[in-house]
Amino acid sequence: MPDSLPWDQISNPKVLHSSVAAPVIVVGAGLAGCWIARTLADKGVNVLVLEAGTHVARAGSSNPVGLFKPYVTRSNSYPMQFYLEAYRCLQQRLQQWNLHAASNYTPCGVLQLVEHPYPQSTHYRIVAASETNQPLSKDLKGQALLFDQAGWLNPAALCRALLQHKHIEVRCEQRITDISAATDNQWKLSIEATSELTAKHVVLGTGANHIGLDVTKALNTIPARGQLSRFSVAQGASKLSNVVNGKSYVIPDGDSVVVGATFERGVNDASLVELDNALNLQGLNDTVPGYEVNPRAISSYSGVRATTQDRLPMVGPVPDSDRCNDVYADIRHGRQLDQYPPLPVHKGLYAIAGLGSRGIVTAPFVASLLSDFMLGGQAINEWTPLINPARFIIRQLKRSGG
Repeated sequence: MPDSLPWDQISNPKVLHSSVAAPVIVVGAGLAGCWIARTLADKGVNVLVLEAGTHVARAGSSNPVGLFKPYVTRSNSYPMQFYLEAYRCLQQRLQQWNLHAASNYTPCGVLQLVEHPYPQSTHYRIVAASETNQPLSKDLKGQALLFDQAGWLNPAALCRALLQHKHIEVRCEQRITDISAATDNQWKLSIEATSELTAKHVVLGTGANHIGLDVTKALNTIPARGQLSRFSVAQGASKLSNVVNGKSYVIPDGDSVVVGATFERGVNDASLVELDNALNLQGLNDTVPGYEVNPRAISSYSGVRATTQDRLPMVGPVPDSDRCNDVYADIRHGRQLDQYPPLPVHKGLYAIAGLGSRGIVTAPFVASLLSDFMLGGQAINEWTPLINPARFIIRQLKRSGG
């Protein structure tokens, strides 16, 4: 773990108490919002979830299949430790809350094709791709990592299951147009075409949809559109026994495979594109050469994910970007770090943002860290240098000096 810097020292003067009757408001009912809502509810906290769409699990969490596996690097890096902890947390929560059946949890194993050798590890088995039991495995090249307990689940179904709790209320078609400080140490949420709500604690799990709100200027996420395609397996063709993850991922699901995903950074339109089905078909052929499917996609799924420049999430209290720019303005001039104050934040306003394509694995872990922090715990401090929402402000100030 890197040394703690002033902007990674985050206190929580507005500690939440689980006995308080007034609900925490969670904005967004995708994976981020659903996991933080359920994690708080499990601790006895009342939660009101506001979703802009007509139903739970829209946007990037709407897919019927999603890959879960540990994300590993060739060295035992700080980010790798984060992802391994996240993967363990996912497994624990699915078991603890009996979510396997509800999420269509399928631990069929994931075969990750790699171009360069990886070291031995307890987290995977190293195999020769050509010697696996996949159809046409003789055509697979190089080394592969086999994650025996990894696989896929249904993100949309998981979201719906997470919200089934006595302490959670869900309201759909509640589009937030503004969030501003109100009297009595509360936040006021303006809701399109309806009314206003206030709460002392608000969590934003809104994907890319927080863009444009004044208080969220520090949440510098980048929308990225991705499309999956489902192809039926050709009659007589063998079925894949594992997920194969290479240039694309290929997920076996009965008599079909789901292939993806395309990636268009900066695109915030989730419309289906026929060309992307052709790109996914090519991705299937590149990943599992010669695997026979009927070439016309039988269905497609598209969503927009919120990504970050470093592919790590932003989790914690929302930074006050204006005050950050003031108090850290001369950061590039060599001033002693201990002369800087802790991170200025919007008290009582929190975020889980930028989960990107790894949200299935990371969402339960960061929800655990954030809920612990909101209730007065300090577990998040171990990971703040990685997931601090203010890190992009600091990097920009180091480059430009303000």
